[in-house]
Amino acid sequence: MLRLSKKTDYALMALIHLAQGSGRVAWSAREIARSYNIPPHLMAKVLQRMAQSGIVVSHQGTHGGYALGRPAHLINAAEVIESIEGPFSMTNCVSETGYCLQFEKCTIKSPLQLLSDSVVLMLRRMTVAQMSLHGLAPPSSNPEKHPTRSHREREENPLQLVQLQGDPSA
Repeated sequence: MLRLSKKTDYALMALIHLAQGSGRVAWSAREIARSYNIPPHLMAKVLQRMAQSGIVVSHQGTHGGYALGRPAHLINAAEVIESIEGPFSMTNCVSETGYCLQFEKCTIKSPLQLLSDSVVLMLRRMTVAQMSLHGLAPPSSNPEKHPTRSHREREENPLQLVQLQGDPSA
């Protein structure tokens, strides 16, 4: 099964938190972690990795903390995943460094590469701005004011979140 690590989950949660920042310039790692019951040291590591990639910026001082490195509509899910987990690959044979003993005789390497390319394309099209608009309200807000899709609705149509009005690069 394709699965993102908890660190990537936390990175996306932090970015959505920053995107919905209520007009604040910066949030500390501790404040973000507290909002989602995440260990503060782990949130700090995740934010530091994203800062190294330029996804977030760090502000020093009394009112310091982290802020988005660029507008939320210019940050995509693929770059967030890659900043936390490294290059995306579904199998060893389609990774940059992987090697498979069956590579020369394999009949599924092309279909797997096509599948991998499709997943990466979908992730590149999904922006933090889009994620923050799809029922992912901050935990402290009133759920009646920000209705979310139920777990059942997400299972019935998991790609509804990534259906796009058009190509964002156009």
